[in-house]
This record gives sequence, structure tokens and C-alpha cells, in this order.
Amino acid sequence: MVLGLVVGILVLGGLGWLTFYTAATSIPVVSVVAPWLIPAYLVAAVTLALIRTTTRFGSGLLIAIGAWLVIGAGLCVALIAGVGR
Repeated sequence: MVLGLVVGILVLGGLGWLTFYTAATSIPVVSVVAPWLIPAYLVAAVTLALIRTTTRFGSGLLIAIGAWLVIGAGLCVALIAGVGR
């Protein structure tokens, strides 16, 4: 489960960076592919969570979604607080 959590946080961090990069540039391939990566991640995580042999890895990937939301919110608050000074 810890491996799934670590992999999930790294993948979601990469997806967040890719989304930011897509907004900053105008590469058509990235802007078409990027919106489909998060739903694909969700489908893969749920599928792995339902298979008996990969249940722990899949649940780690699902928990990583919540962990990434908390980490991302913390980064946003830190950036806003830093800009306000």
C-alpha cells in the first residue's frame, strides 16, 4: 500500500506539472492528451483495487489522490501567503 501511495503521489505530481505546462504553452498534442490522463489514472487505480492480487497497490493509488489534494492545497496556501507579504 505504501508503494502505491508513493507511486500515486509521484504520478499525480507529474500530471499536475503537465497540466500547468499545458496552460503555459500551446502544444496541441499535450492539450489533447492531458485531460484524459487523470480519468485514466482513476480507472487504473479502481481496476487494480478490485483485483485480489493488486488490492493493496490499487488502494494506495486511491489514497494518493486524497494525499495529493492535501499536499496541493498546502502548496497553494503557502504560495498565496508568500505572495501576500
